[in-house]
Amino acid sequence: MKFLFILFITASLFAQSPVYQDTIVLYSGKTYPCFISKLNGDNITMTYLRDISIDANLKTVSSIYLNTLGIVYTQKEGYIKPIKEIEKLLNERNELIEETAALEKNIAAVSRIQPNTIDPPLFIEQPKVKKVQVLKTERPWSFGVYWYPSTEVSIPSFYYSDYSGFSYSINRVQAVRMDGDFAYKWIENLTATVSFGITSMTNNLTQVRTTTSLTNPPSFIKNSVVNENSVRNIDIAIGARYTFWKTDDNRSEVMAFFSIGKQFSNSTIKISPISTEYDTPTEQMEKQTEGQNSPFHITFGIRSEYFFNESISLCPIMNFNYSSTTVEYFTSQANSQSTKTINDISKENSYFSTEFGIGLNFHF
Repeated sequence: MKFLFILFITASLFAQSPVYQDTIVLYSGKTYPCFISKLNGDNITMTYLRDISIDANLKTVSSIYLNTLGIVYTQKEGYIKPIKEIEKLLNERNELIEETAALEKNIAAVSRIQPNTIDPPLFIEQPKVKKVQVLKTERPWSFGVYWYPSTEVSIPSFYYSDYSGFSYSINRVQAVRMDGDFAYKWIENLTATVSFGITSMTNNLTQVRTTTSLTNPPSFIKNSVVNENSVRNIDIAIGARYTFWKTDDNRSEVMAFFSIGKQFSNSTIKISPISTEYDTPTEQMEKQTEGQNSPFHITFGIRSEYFFNESISLCPIMNFNYSSTTVEYFTSQANSQSTKTINDISKENSYFSTEFGIGLNFHF
């Protein structure tokens, strides 16, 4: 209570003391100490003798003096100081006076409370505000490296028959792919990307089949071949990402992305039949395998990103791919002299696939 009493006395002295000494000199030569509170066109609102508030017309004023600014107006020159500067000073002074009046009112209300007449106030625990440290993610360039443990590759499967020569089929098998991309953030939440991927797979397969000939009496025919198939695919694509959600601290975000691209394939096939007297159509087989693995594709999906710091982030990815390619199929039959192509058929193949990957993004 003693502290409040001292504070009340101090505020009262502050409010009653002439903090702002303004002066108006009338055209008649009379000088009036006053407090100027407002400029309104050709009128000035001022408090005279603390209790008298009047509006004075500039036509009756010879000069105006404002505390801290000095002479701001003369009848001969008009306003010497910029009006905005004068109004700023008046507003600051008015606000301070209002705050002082409010303080006086509060202190007066508290001083009327008699000691030991009321219970002490209950202290209400204020909710704890969690401070969020926002991570700065303003670096526009990034380079990412991604690992896809299961992606589809077309691998041919061949076998040899003493009765009918070579036969084959195309199988889609699973392989591992590594991707990389460069990205540049155009604007907030929109990023352009250029990506590339590499898939390499070698498949060694030995097939042995036993069939029954159509001769009379029937006889058993041995069909066998050893396949050594190597496929290397390189993929190039351009696309964009759009960030549609992020946490308040910018550490996690989720993006939708879209890209179009083309895959290029190189195939090497080695066939080792048990009977070596027949030619093998490896060139046609390699061409077909490369065509099967060289589609145009459209990719869209969802990826999230968790930032360890401003430079490195972890990226789980889910891709949906639509691929389309035109492949020249052929059938062949081998004999002791040569390999004969029976049919060449151009066929368009299209298929959907889903991939899951994870990677690291480096921001700079």
